[in-house]
Amino acid sequence: MDNKAIGKWALIIGALIAIITAFLAADNSVMKYIPIILLILGAIVGLLVVEEKNAVKLMIAIILFGSALGAGAFIITALNDSLGKLELLGIVSNLATLLAGTGIIVTVKAILDATIM
Repeated sequence: MDNKAIGKWALIIGALIAIITAFLAADNSVMKYIPIILLILGAIVGLLVVEEKNAVKLMIAIILFGSALGAGAFIITALNDSLGKLELLGIVSNLATLLAGTGIIVTVKAILDATIM
């Protein structure tokens, strides 16, 4: 299995973990490790999948996702209240954590490319 395939599987597994764990009880002993796992999987994606030519697009998308999450938190909470316990905010927050891991790696790679190489 090549590096790109491993990175793509890390993204798929991370997304599934982000969605599934949003429905688990917060006091579950495993839940405290979920953000770390999502950050690591995101970092793997950043290292193995993201190419230099797509780095800027990815960073813009991550920034917009974070902005939309902040602005849309009220709407997501209202949807949860009106449609029942959908755990939308938990899913979106977990996905943001996964993307943060990717964004950190892509940012560090861009800084290193701009200054050292």
